[in-house]
Amino acid sequence: MRSLLCLLLMTLSGPLFAGCGLFLDVGNPQAASDPAAHDAFVTVRIFNCLGATREGNGIPYPRESTTVTATAEGLLDGRRVSIPLRILKLKIPGLSAVFWKQPTEGTWLLNFRIAGVGPYSIGNLQTVTGALVAVRPNGVERRTQLVHMPATALEIDEALQEIRRTDYP
Repeated sequence: MRSLLCLLLMTLSGPLFAGCGLFLDVGNPQAASDPAAHDAFVTVRIFNCLGATREGNGIPYPRESTTVTATAEGLLDGRRVSIPLRILKLKIPGLSAVFWKQPTEGTWLLNFRIAGVGPYSIGNLQTVTGALVAVRPNGVERRTQLVHMPATALEIDEALQEIRRTDYP
């Protein structure tokens, strides 16, 4: 009876986990076991709500085709600047290296976008399709602002103003 109850709960919870979404986290490239990451600015990891970096256990993502793109968005001498970043998928599933040389001037953030995620949602909960990550003078902020739609120019401008305000009060 107990195994039947467990089977029933697993079957009924399948749709819940099928819509649990993707998440994105930034990390230290020196901590990656893949030497291709060691010269990167940061690493980025895509994972699902169970912490898995590849599809399985009834959750269809992240897929192998899921990719991350990114731009460095900045305020430099009063102008908005957008620089495409080079991203390399590493041997570790779900992990990519992000290459960029942080300028010594200006206010910056990294704008990540996840492609190939599909329309996964449950009710009002949608999967993450990107993140804004503040870049401080001493490196990236570990706390990311996850977004469910690609960040708009207004959201990026507001985030840059907030970074500028907190870095240079």
